[in-house]
Amino acid sequence: MIALLLVTVLYLAAPTTSLEIVVDNKGSGCLVNREFAEAIDKFHNGLRQRVARGDGGRAGKEMYGLVRKLHKR
Repeated sequence: MIALLLVTVLYLAAPTTSLEIVVDNKGSGCLVNREFAEAIDKFHNGLRQRVARGDGGRAGKEMYGLVRKLHKR
């Protein structure tokens, strides 16, 4: 599941963009810095808007489903 997340993020990102992937696993006591949590929320909102406009394609829709499930935890 994480591999699909990484591949989709890299697919949607511009080639010159530098990415730092952070996964917030609250069950293990891992906390994400506020800056990274805001970046994750911004990514989630942008992806949701692209899917709503129809720009997300199949990969975007699958990714939005994953992000939405992860975000609700």
